[in-house]
Amino acid sequence: MEIEKIPDPIITVEDAQQLVRWCVENIGLGYHPDTPFEEYINRERMASFDPKVAERLNGLHDRAFELLGDSIYETGMEILRATYPELWEEDERENQPES
Repeated sequence: MEIEKIPDPIITVEDAQQLVRWCVENIGLGYHPDTPFEEYINRERMASFDPKVAERLNGLHDRAFELLGDSIYETGMEILRATYPELWEEDERENQPES
């Protein structure tokens, strides 16, 4: 994980969106805005973040929630779709009208 690239401080909506992007890029498909960072585990079933980093991320994420409100979920989905487009290609084909 690229801990040194965590957007900090979170002042603007753009900063908040960048934090969500960092989470998607570094946590992956398991990222969810409601999950505290101390609950993420890696493939070895070890904590993904040490306690100090998890505490820092929780604080930054709280600030992102203040700025984005419930749109943090939509922001996360947009970034997930852009990062992993292959996961939505089949859904999009199924939802297209027949010609």
